[in-house]
Amino acid sequence: MKNHIFIGGSANWANIRGVFQSNIKELKIYEEGSFDERKRADVWGIDDYDLFKEADKKLKKLHEKGKPFVAYIQTATNHMPFTVPE
Repeated sequence: MKNHIFIGGSANWANIRGVFQSNIKELKIYEEGSFDERKRADVWGIDDYDLFKEADKKLKKLHEKGKPFVAYIQTATNHMPFTVPE
């Protein structure tokens, strides 16, 4: 089974990439640069609304393959600087 993590910014922040990859087997990290949306909302990357839209595109493709997977979407809107899109 493949595992997928979606984060709106960079997985290099606070060594998130290292923590995840050291603890989760068969991991695919989607982060800034992995998405069609390129406009950063703030220091955390694309806003959560766009993150969910981008993750939805990828998850639909994964679902079509008919193989089991686990996905985690890490949001940041509740973290300062609290940038919330209109």
